[in-house]
Amino acid sequence: TAKLDEGDALLRDELPIDPGESLDHLIQRSKRHGAHCIATVLRQINQGSTEPLALNHSKGSYFTFPSAEEIAEFRRRGFRAI
Repeated sequence: TAKLDEGDALLRDELPIDPGESLDHLIQRSKRHGAHCIATVLRQINQGSTEPLALNHSKGSYFTFPSAEEIAEFRRRGFRAI
């Protein structure tokens, strides 16, 4: 499709967040999980067994990187990124 994230999905999966899990551990786990998902989709493509899943875009959201003004406002409020 012409726009990013606008087409159908080739795989839909979930990764639960464990209670008390650190952000670092979740990031590491989610990257491994994502790699397994990509391998699954590539195998399906190779076997010709992919089944596109239509996405309901009206229920989704998309967040871009913050602008310089948004970062300045974030800092003005006394917040800081990890």
